[in-house]
Amino acid sequence: MTVPDLPADGGFLLRPWRLTDLPAVAEAAADPYIPLITSVPAVYSDAEGAAFVRRQWARAADGVGYSFAIARDGRAVGQIGLWPGPHGRGSVGYWVAGSARGQGVACAALRTCTPGSRAEVFRRWVCGPPHGPAGPASLALRS
Repeated sequence: MTVPDLPADGGFLLRPWRLTDLPAVAEAAADPYIPLITSVPAVYSDAEGAAFVRRQWARAADGVGYSFAIARDGRAVGQIGLWPGPHGRGSVGYWVAGSARGQGVACAALRTCTPGSRAEVFRRWVCGPPHGPAGPASLALRS
């Protein structure tokens, strides 16, 4: 599988991770929750950040799923992953860096890569609601 570039609403772009995205990984690593539920390193170093990016590349190469950097103006501000499951279903997970929260990042990414969107590669998946703490932004996404 290859991770495509997918334009999203609000000037966002879902794209493959790059080694130049390490600042976003470092910010996510400093978040108290993101490293607990993702493969973002809990203790950041450039080596650990690069290992995170390489793991994202391997997911598509190994046929496990798609991991996108969510970028705006060339800068990664979050991640969204799509993971196939049994019976034609799948799951979606995402995180948004603290500095980019409240800007519609997750909504734009979810609209782009879930069934009914313009992203043909994902039309066969049925994605469930976002997981994690039910903060106001996550609750708004569920409605």
